[in-house]
Amino acid sequence: MTSNDLVKERLKWMRKTEGLTQDEFANLVNIPVGTCRNVEQNGTVSFAQLHKIFQQPRFARYLMWFFQGNSYPSIGQISPDIMLDIKQELKKSNPDFNKYQEVTDEQVKQQLDNYQSHQPADFGVAQKVLEDITNAAKESLNRHGIP
Repeated sequence: MTSNDLVKERLKWMRKTEGLTQDEFANLVNIPVGTCRNVEQNGTVSFAQLHKIFQQPRFARYLMWFFQGNSYPSIGQISPDIMLDIKQELKKSNPDFNKYQEVTDEQVKQQLDNYQSHQPADFGVAQKVLEDITNAAKESLNRHGIP
Protein backbone atom coordinates (compact mmCIF):
# COMPACT_ATOMS: atom_id res chain seq x y z
CA MET A 1 0.00 0.00 0.00
CA THR A 2 1.42 3.39 -0.98
CA SER A 3 1.50 6.36 1.37
CA ASN A 4 -1.21 8.05 -0.73
CA ASP A 5 -3.40 4.95 -0.36
CA LEU A 6 -2.83 5.02 3.39
CA VAL A 7 -3.71 8.73 3.61
CA LYS A 8 -6.93 8.40 1.64
CA GLU A 9 -8.06 5.28 3.51
CA ARG A 10 -7.32 6.69 6.95
CA LEU A 11 -8.97 10.06 6.29
CA LYS A 12 -12.02 8.34 4.84
CA TRP A 13 -12.18 5.95 7.80
CA MET A 14 -11.98 8.84 10.27
CA ARG A 15 -14.71 10.75 8.46
CA LYS A 16 -17.04 7.77 8.29
CA THR A 17 -16.39 6.81 11.92
CA GLU A 18 -17.47 10.32 12.89
CA GLY A 19 -20.63 9.83 10.82
CA LEU A 20 -19.93 12.69 8.42
CA THR A 21 -20.57 13.09 4.73
CA GLN A 22 -17.80 14.60 2.62
CA ASP A 23 -19.70 17.92 2.61
CA GLU A 24 -20.09 17.90 6.40
CA PHE A 25 -16.45 16.95 6.90
CA ALA A 26 -15.24 19.70 4.55
CA ASN A 27 -17.39 22.31 6.31
CA LEU A 28 -16.28 21.16 9.76
CA VAL A 29 -12.56 21.37 8.98
CA ASN A 30 -12.90 24.42 6.69
CA ILE A 31 -11.57 22.95 3.46
CA PRO A 32 -13.32 22.98 0.08
CA VAL A 33 -15.51 19.93 -0.49
CA GLY A 34 -13.70 19.35 -3.80
CA THR A 35 -10.45 19.06 -1.85
CA CYS A 36 -12.04 16.50 0.44
CA ARG A 37 -13.22 14.45 -2.54
CA ASN A 38 -9.81 14.74 -4.17
CA VAL A 39 -8.01 13.57 -1.03
CA GLU A 40 -10.29 10.54 -0.73
CA GLN A 41 -9.71 9.69 -4.40
CA ASN A 42 -5.94 10.11 -4.69
CA GLY A 43 -4.58 10.56 -1.16
CA THR A 44 -2.80 13.83 -1.92
CA VAL A 45 -3.15 16.30 0.91
CA SER A 46 -1.12 19.34 1.90
CA PHE A 47 0.38 19.98 5.30
CA ALA A 48 -1.94 23.00 5.67
CA GLN A 49 -4.99 20.81 4.99
CA LEU A 50 -3.84 18.18 7.49
CA HIS A 51 -3.28 20.95 10.01
CA LYS A 52 -6.88 22.13 9.56
CA ILE A 53 -8.19 18.59 9.93
CA PHE A 54 -6.28 17.80 13.11
CA GLN A 55 -7.03 21.20 14.67
CA GLN A 56 -10.66 20.05 14.80
CA PRO A 57 -11.19 18.27 18.16
CA ARG A 58 -13.20 15.45 16.59
CA PHE A 59 -10.13 14.50 14.55
CA ALA A 60 -7.33 15.52 16.92
CA ARG A 61 -8.02 12.31 18.86
CA TYR A 62 -6.90 10.31 15.80
CA LEU A 63 -3.61 12.14 15.22
CA MET A 64 -1.20 9.47 16.43
CA TRP A 65 -3.17 6.67 14.81
CA PHE A 66 -3.21 8.56 11.51
CA PHE A 67 0.55 9.09 11.41
CA GLN A 68 1.80 6.03 13.28
CA GLY A 69 -0.97 3.49 13.16
CA ASN A 70 -0.88 3.32 16.97
CA SER A 71 -3.39 4.26 19.63
CA TYR A 72 -2.61 5.60 23.09
CA PRO A 73 -5.97 5.60 24.90
CA SER A 74 -4.34 6.62 28.18
CA ILE A 75 -3.66 10.05 26.66
CA GLY A 76 -6.85 10.23 24.58
CA GLN A 77 -5.27 9.18 21.28
CA ILE A 78 -7.52 6.55 19.72
CA SER A 79 -8.21 4.77 16.46
CA PRO A 80 -11.53 4.64 14.61
CA ASP A 81 -11.93 1.07 15.91
CA ILE A 82 -11.77 2.31 19.49
CA MET A 83 -14.28 5.06 18.65
CA LEU A 84 -16.65 2.45 17.26
CA ASP A 85 -16.31 0.50 20.54
CA ILE A 86 -17.02 3.71 22.47
CA LYS A 87 -20.12 4.32 20.37
CA GLN A 88 -21.33 0.78 21.07
CA GLU A 89 -20.91 1.34 24.80
CA LEU A 90 -22.75 4.66 24.60
CA LYS A 91 -25.57 2.94 22.73
CA LYS A 92 -25.87 0.34 25.51
CA SER A 93 -26.28 3.04 28.15
CA ASN A 94 -28.47 5.30 26.00
CA PRO A 95 -30.79 3.58 23.50
CA ASP A 96 -31.44 6.92 21.78
CA PHE A 97 -27.76 7.29 20.93
CA ASN A 98 -27.20 7.34 17.17
CA LYS A 99 -23.90 6.00 15.84
CA TYR A 100 -23.72 9.01 13.51
CA GLN A 101 -23.95 11.65 16.22
CA GLU A 102 -20.93 13.45 17.56
CA VAL A 103 -19.20 11.96 20.56
CA THR A 104 -17.82 14.68 22.79
CA ASP A 105 -14.31 14.65 24.22
CA GLU A 106 -15.88 14.24 27.67
CA GLN A 107 -17.80 11.14 26.55
CA VAL A 108 -14.61 9.71 25.05
CA LYS A 109 -12.72 10.44 28.26
CA GLN A 110 -15.39 8.77 30.41
CA GLN A 111 -15.43 5.66 28.22
CA LEU A 112 -11.63 5.49 28.15
CA ASP A 113 -11.50 5.90 31.93
CA ASN A 114 -13.82 2.90 32.23
CA TYR A 115 -11.80 1.04 29.61
CA GLN A 116 -8.49 1.63 31.34
CA SER A 117 -9.44 2.15 34.96
CA HIS A 118 -6.56 -0.03 36.14
CA GLN A 119 -3.90 0.94 33.62
CA PRO A 120 -1.63 3.87 34.44
CA ALA A 121 -0.83 6.32 31.67
CA ASP A 122 2.59 5.89 30.13
CA PHE A 123 3.56 9.51 29.70
CA GLY A 124 7.13 8.62 28.70
CA VAL A 125 5.79 6.88 25.60
CA ALA A 126 3.41 9.76 24.93
CA GLN A 127 6.20 12.31 25.18
CA LYS A 128 8.41 10.29 22.81
CA VAL A 129 5.57 9.96 20.28
CA LEU A 130 4.86 13.69 20.42
CA GLU A 131 8.56 14.45 19.96
CA ASP A 132 8.68 12.12 16.93
CA ILE A 133 5.63 13.80 15.38
CA THR A 134 7.04 17.27 16.05
CA ASN A 135 10.38 16.36 14.51
CA ALA A 136 8.72 14.82 11.47
CA ALA A 137 6.59 17.94 10.99
CA LYS A 138 9.66 20.18 11.28
CA GLU A 139 11.53 18.07 8.73
CA SER A 140 8.59 18.23 6.35
CA LEU A 141 8.34 22.01 6.72
CA ASN A 142 12.09 22.37 6.13
CA ARG A 143 11.90 20.21 2.99
CA HIS A 144 9.25 22.59 1.66
CA GLY A 145 11.30 25.68 2.49
CA ILE A 146 9.11 26.75 5.40
CA PRO A 147 11.16 27.93 8.41
